[in-house]
Amino acid sequence: MSLESGRHLGRIASLIYVSTPVIMVVVYVAYFLSLFASIPISTTTVPNTPVFTGFIIAIILLGIIAFAGLILFIIAMHRLSHYYNEPGIFTNILYGLILSIVGSVVVVLIMFGFLFSFMGNLIGQAITPPSSPTTFLAQFFVLIAIIILVALALAIASGFLYMRAFNKLAASSGVEGFRTVGILYLIGMIVPIVAWIAWIIAYMNFNKLKPREPASAYAYTVKPPTTPPVAGLTKRCANCGTENNTDAMFCRNCGKPI
Repeated sequence: MSLESGRHLGRIASLIYVSTPVIMVVVYVAYFLSLFASIPISTTTVPNTPVFTGFIIAIILLGIIAFAGLILFIIAMHRLSHYYNEPGIFTNILYGLILSIVGSVVVVLIMFGFLFSFMGNLIGQAITPPSSPTTFLAQFFVLIAIIILVALALAIASGFLYMRAFNKLAASSGVEGFRTVGILYLIGMIVPIVAWIAWIIAYMNFNKLKPREPASAYAYTVKPPTTPPVAGLTKRCANCGTENNTDAMFCRNCGKPI
């Protein structure tokens, strides 16, 4: 796996993560401004169909682009993991992604469970006298609190795995800025704008990745220097006939004892 491909994909993924939220905010603002602008001249409550359709298409496209950014980031970390021979760079990202997916499914299931329970209460109230509204509101807020806590715990656990992956990349590549990215990403699980800043720093650090320096074989191939023999003060090796210094105990050519 080449470093250049992993670095390039990492830069692209970081740019997508940085630009997508900004574009989404611009799309939302433009859509609501168009709605407000149409209120004085509109005599109907039906939304402007072309504007609404464009808004939905823009949101779908941004979602697809964000998903593509996620795929590119995973591929980048996989290639960097192979290049630096550090499996933890990729496995921590993979586990964090799986945890995020599982967390999303759990939250959705809890919400659907609440909706089914809510519909059951409505049907029951249509047959029997309604129960206390205070009890129902208490159950509603307790469920919302549970959903928030579960989602937050899973998000923090996923962020911790991402932080470990960035730390291992920093240790393997020598680019210590990735440690900052990991910390900011973990904090971003609670404060989203911090995660956005983390991707800006990630882009800069992907640019700093450099090829590994090959290990020098000089120390293993070059023999230590020896003092050349002085003319007239030599003794000849009985094995190979090479002249050596008079104080030499071993032949400098064949290594046999003199």
